[in-house]
Amino acid sequence: MMCHQHRFILRPSVEQFAASPELREKYLFFLNVAENIELDGYTVDDFYDWVAEPMLPIFRELPPRDNIGSTLDEFLFPETEVYEVLADGDKMVAIQQEESEDISQVFGVSFPEDTDFTPWPTFKPSEIKTSNEQIGPVPSHVPRKVFLKDGTAAYLKLTDPGDKSILLHEISTYRKIHNARLDKTLRISHLIGLVQSIDDKEVMIYGLLLTYIDCENMTLRCAVQKETPEHLRTRWASQVSDTLAQLHDARIVWGDAKPNNVLVNYHDDAWIIDFGGGYTEGWVERGLAGTKEGDLQALGRITEFIHTAEEPTSI
Repeated sequence: MMCHQHRFILRPSVEQFAASPELREKYLFFLNVAENIELDGYTVDDFYDWVAEPMLPIFRELPPRDNIGSTLDEFLFPETEVYEVLADGDKMVAIQQEESEDISQVFGVSFPEDTDFTPWPTFKPSEIKTSNEQIGPVPSHVPRKVFLKDGTAAYLKLTDPGDKSILLHEISTYRKIHNARLDKTLRISHLIGLVQSIDDKEVMIYGLLLTYIDCENMTLRCAVQKETPEHLRTRWASQVSDTLAQLHDARIVWGDAKPNNVLVNYHDDAWIIDFGGGYTEGWVERGLAGTKEGDLQALGRITEFIHTAEEPTSI
C-alpha cells in the first residue's frame, strides 16, 4: 500500500490469526474473495480495506507530500516499511519488521539484455513524469496518467513480477497491431513505449506506456445502465463490433473480451483495450480463449449486455 509516497508491505498469514478464530475465519474468507475476484458482494478492495485497518493510525501520522513534478522512479523505489498483520486477542494489530525489502521487485519483469523490444522506444523511470490528477472515482496512489519528455500524455500499465508470459503476449499483439498499419482512427489502445532499466546484463520492464484515453476510467460495464438512451447503446454496440471486425481482418485477436475492457471516453466513443490475453468466465468459454471464435462469442454477449444492461447469468 502507498500513503504519501511511502510504501507499506503488509504480511498477513493464517498462522498469525490463530489467536482469534473469528479473525482467522474472516481472513480465510477474504482469501476466497481474492481467488474469485468477487464473492458474496465483497471484492479484493474490501480485503485491502480490512487488512489496512491497523495501519490507519500510522498513515495519519505521515506528513502529506506534494507529488507535483515527481518522476516514476520515486514511485517505484520509495521509502518502504514492512509490517506483519496478526491477531492480538480479538484485535488485529500491525507489527513493524526490521528487515528491508527490495522494492524493485514489487513491479517489473526481467529479461536478458538482448531481448528485442523493437520498434518501440524505451524510457527510464526517471524520464517519466507522474501526474497527481485523480482518474476515476476511487482514490489511488498508483500513477496511471504520466507524461513523456515531450509532454505526450500516456497511460501507464505497470507489470507485476509474475506477469512475464502475459507481458510477452501483450507486446506480441501490439507488434502485430503495429505491423498491420491499421487505420489511425481505430479506437484501440496502442503501445507508445516501455519503461525499463538495464542492470547486470538484464532488462527490467516496469510497465507499458499506452494510448491515453480521456475517459475518467469509465468502462462499458459502468457506462451501461438501465436508463442509458437507446442511441448510445446502438452506438457502442456498433463501435465495438466494427473495431473488432477490423482487428480480425488483420488477424489480431482481442483475447480477454468483456465490457471491463472497453472504455467510453468523453465523446461517448467506445475503445477496445487490453491485449494481454486470458479470459473471463461468463464472457468467453475457457476452450475458446485467445481465438477469433472466442472474441465473437464475447462480442455477442457484450452486445446483449449493452442492450439489456444484464450480465450473463453464468457470472
